[in-house]
Amino acid sequence: MTFAAGPVPSIGAHQMLVFLLQIGVLLAAAVLLGRLAGRLALPALVGELAAGVLFGPSLFGQLPVSHWLLPRDPAQTHLLTAVAQLGVLLLVAITGAHVDLGLIRRRRGQIAVVSLGSVLLPLAAGFGLGFLLPDSLMAPPPAGTPSPCSSESRSPSARSR
Repeated sequence: MTFAAGPVPSIGAHQMLVFLLQIGVLLAAAVLLGRLAGRLALPALVGELAAGVLFGPSLFGQLPVSHWLLPRDPAQTHLLTAVAQLGVLLLVAITGAHVDLGLIRRRRGQIAVVSLGSVLLPLAAGFGLGFLLPDSLMAPPPAGTPSPCSSESRSPSARSR
């Protein structure tokens, strides 16, 4: 195990301000979109997750004005990522605490079919589409890897011919 050679520098005042603004804006958006989802007869979780998608790097992060909320500084990104991971852990824990085990027991056949289908169907589709992928989209083999058609990859008896 390796330990730091010296004390880790503390976070600067500006980085802390940006971090608190990020958390504040994301939490406010999650609450507002959660309430909006509730009014649309959807679970509040749908709106809260939508806030994460809207204000995350996938949508808002692509806009030119996103640098004030999502700065490109790696240290700042790591702070927000750490809090996001904590949020995911809490989401999973709270969701697991609200599972109705009686419902799962009563509908175990349906649950098994849906669970297997949600794994096996995408897996089969991925394999099938992978075989149909044109060679122009294939990644080149790593250096030193013999091609399947080269004489190096054939059996010793095939090479001697």
